[in-house]
Amino acid sequence: MRIAALMLIAALGLAAAGCGGDEQAAAPPKPPAPKRSDYAEALNGLCAKRLASLEAIGNPTSPDELKRLMPKQLVVLQRFSADSNALRAKAAEAKAKKDFDRFYATYVDGQIYALKTLKGGSFDGYFRVADSALAWQRQAEKTAVKLGARTCSKRPFEDQAPS
Repeated sequence: MRIAALMLIAALGLAAAGCGGDEQAAAPPKPPAPKRSDYAEALNGLCAKRLASLEAIGNPTSPDELKRLMPKQLVVLQRFSADSNALRAKAAEAKAKKDFDRFYATYVDGQIYALKTLKGGSFDGYFRVADSALAWQRQAEKTAVKLGARTCSKRPFEDQAPS
């Protein structure tokens, strides 16, 4: 008798659980987002610091402002590149870290050359060199995103509409 009563209670419980329930509650839970590695977490933090520093310097809107502000921006970019190089990654991320550091250093070198070109009076040359450097920045950003350091793909002032 006890077994029959327990079976009846269990059957009623299962039936009640299946009726009129919240469809979202019945959906399987989403798996948690994969945890970022220590390296990716540190890189993401460096990128956030770099972004804040560049935005604090300001967004140049003329060639004269660019000549004045770009040297300050380059200090931030070079410091970031050195700090990024100093980070340590586990073996599984070593190649991606090496790629990121190389891509970013090439981007910074391009920006340095672009400033020299601008100071030499060649505005067209500046834009050609800067555009070429941006290809390396995009590669660095893609690599960082693959590692989980999404902040590295955010550029200064991208949230502002052009005036």
